[in-house]
Amino acid sequence: MLYCGRVITGIGVGMSSLVVPVYIAEIASARMRGALGNINQLSINFGFVVAYMTGYKQNLPTTAYVPIGISILNLILMVFFLPETPRYLLANNRRHDAILALYWLRGPDYPVEEECFEIEGHVNFGTQDQWQWKDLKSSTFYWPLFIALSLMFFQEFSGINCILFYCSSIFLASGIGARVKPEDLVNSKKILEALKNDSKLYALFVCSTLFIFTGISCFLVDRYGRRKLLLSGSVGMFISLIPVSVYVYHYQFNMKQIIDFLSKQENTTYAILALVCILSFIAMFSIGWGPLPWLLMSELFPIKTRGIATAIVTFSNWLFVFTTTSSFCKVIYGIHIYGTLWTFAIIVVMGFFFTLFFVPETQGRPLEEVAELFIRRNLLQVSIPWTRHDAL
Repeated sequence: MLYCGRVITGIGVGMSSLVVPVYIAEIASARMRGALGNINQLSINFGFVVAYMTGYKQNLPTTAYVPIGISILNLILMVFFLPETPRYLLANNRRHDAILALYWLRGPDYPVEEECFEIEGHVNFGTQDQWQWKDLKSSTFYWPLFIALSLMFFQEFSGINCILFYCSSIFLASGIGARVKPEDLVNSKKILEALKNDSKLYALFVCSTLFIFTGISCFLVDRYGRRKLLLSGSVGMFISLIPVSVYVYHYQFNMKQIIDFLSKQENTTYAILALVCILSFIAMFSIGWGPLPWLLMSELFPIKTRGIATAIVTFSNWLFVFTTTSSFCKVIYGIHIYGTLWTFAIIVVMGFFFTLFFVPETQGRPLEEVAELFIRRNLLQVSIPWTRHDAL
C-alpha cells in the first residue's frame, strides 16, 4: 500500500510541478509575475513545515491525515474556482472566454481589451498549429532549454535536497545542539535520545527558514530582478557552506566522541555557529536558487513549445533530485560529509558564473517579449550585461 501511495503521489507531484509554474506565469501580469511565481515554491515550503511539525511529536496516522486533508481542500478550490489561462484560450480561438478570464483575473477596471490584443498578436504568430520537430531546432527553443536545464542542475546539485532530507542525520553526526543534563553524560542512551529530539527540532528550524525566506523572495524578485537574486544567493550559499564544511571536518562523532564533546561547554559555540551557517545556506537558497529556476522555466519559452519544453525541464529536475538524494550516502562514504559539502560549494560557484554569463533578465517583460529575446541571437548577446544594456 505504501509503495502504491508513493507512486500515485509521485505522479501527482510530477504533474503539478510541471503545470503550476506555467499556469501562474500565463495568468500573471508582467509586473506581478515574479512574486506570484514564487508563491508556488512558498506553498511547497509551507508543506515542508507542516510535515515536520506533524512529524515532530505525532505518530504516523496523524502525519498522513494532515496532508490528505490539505490535498482535498486544494482539489475543491482548484476545480471550481480556477479559470483557464487567457493565452491558452486565445491560442484555441476562444477570444470571448479569454476576455472573461482576464476580467476575472485583473478586475473590472483593468484595460482587458488592450492586454488581450497584445497577447493575441503574439499568440496568433506563434501558434498557428501544434509544435513540430522543426520547432525544436529554433533558437527560441534550444537556448531557453539549455538555460532552464542548467538552472535546474545547479539548483539540485547545490546540495539543498541532501541537506533537507538528511539534516537530522547531519545534525546528529555533528553533535549540534544536544541538550543533555550533566548527570546524564554517562548515560549513552539519554544522550542519543536528546540528540535525536534536538536534531528533529533543528530540522524544523531549517524548513521554517526555507519558508520565511522564500516569502521574502516574493517581495524582492519584482523589485531587484531574477539575476541579482540568483547571483547574491550563490555568494551567500558559498560563504555559508565553507564554515559548515570545516566544522564537520573537525567534528565527526561516534558515541564516545559525542560524550567527550558534550563534556566541554565551550564546544557549544562551534555547534551553534555551524547551525547558523546551515540556516544561512537555506535562507540564501530560498531567496534565489529555490524559486527562481522554476519561475524562469515558465518564462523563457514561447507558447508553442512551452508544453514540451517545461515537460523536459521538469523531468530533468526530478531526475537530478533522485540522483543527488539517492547517491548522497554513497558519496559521503567515499569522500565524507565535509568533502561532499565542499563539492556542493564548488557547484554553487559554477552556478554563479553561469548566471552571470548566460541567464537573461526577464523582470517586467511580457512572456511574448521574453521569447523574442532568443530569435536569431547569440546566447551571450541575450544575457551578458555589457552586451545588452537591459540585461541586469
